[in-house]
Amino acid sequence: MNVWPDLRVDCVEMLDAATLRRHDLKGLLVDVDETLLAATATRLDDSVARWLDSLVHDGVALSLVSNGARARVASVARSAGIPALA
Repeated sequence: MNVWPDLRVDCVEMLDAATLRRHDLKGLLVDVDETLLAATATRLDDSVARWLDSLVHDGVALSLVSNGARARVASVARSAGIPALA
């Protein structure tokens, strides 16, 4: 099965709950490496953490996905309080 994005943006922080609702999207699968974090980063930027918090607060279902190192992805997921699949 192939999965294709419904919406593309230059920066994930451009997405808010209202934009997602306009596109009839109730949740997001968010890639970790080179989307939320630089490849070598181990901690979310404060602005990204606030963005994730605002989506959760507005009822958007979130899950982190990555083909990166499981331990790193799990650490990011724990810090954000969001489930992850790696």
